[in-house]
Amino acid sequence: MNTTTAERIDSQRPRILRLYNLYRVILGFGLTLLTSSSLREGVLSLSNPEVYAQASWIYLFINVLIALSLHKGRRDIHLAVLDITLLGIIFYAAGGIGSGFGNLLIIPVAIGNVLLHGRIGLLLPAMSSLVLIYLTFFLSLTHPYIGQNYLQAGVLGAIYFAVALFVQRVTRRLYLSEILAREQAASLASLEQLNQLIIQRMRTGIMVVSAENRILTSNEACSQMLDRDVPQGERLDRIAPEL
Repeated sequence: MNTTTAERIDSQRPRILRLYNLYRVILGFGLTLLTSSSLREGVLSLSNPEVYAQASWIYLFINVLIALSLHKGRRDIHLAVLDITLLGIIFYAAGGIGSGFGNLLIIPVAIGNVLLHGRIGLLLPAMSSLVLIYLTFFLSLTHPYIGQNYLQAGVLGAIYFAVALFVQRVTRRLYLSEILAREQAASLASLEQLNQLIIQRMRTGIMVVSAENRILTSNEACSQMLDRDVPQGERLDRIAPEL
């Protein structure tokens, strides 16, 4: 990713982080609601309700604290690693791969690869995959009565990498397209200035009038011919009734 693209990402970083922090706070509230046995009855069967409750409340507290603070976005990898770690603990406490909580790691991987430049973003799917596979194996030892699907864990790990590569590719194309559009706009502006300069230096009097009979532009030779200033936007019949 070139320097110009990186600078454009840096300019959008605070806005992306605000949206990401809002998502994390909402997710934290949702996870803490499931600490109530009456709310999760028939929806989720936890392997370790105590660990789940502690991790969920810590996750919510940290996210609210970060959202309220003036986060400058210079340690994005720390934020993503924190998310992966806490969500990994929640994944373990929720019962592993069968709970579906492994899908929650997709968002930190995706957002991290929007904010991080180059190959460093691939550290996030690698870390997420290792956390997922290790916790799945650990759950099979500590809770053998809970069935663990290693194939599903491996597929989810591959999805993390696919999401990271896809997001990096799309982000790069979007920012390069924006840079190209800005360069084209600057070129058009320069061309317009050149055309104005050519018109002003012509010895022939030139005046451009709109359909509403208002003067759009004129050159110095036109002002000399009419022996008066020709302000832009003025009506033609006020400047030169004979025309």
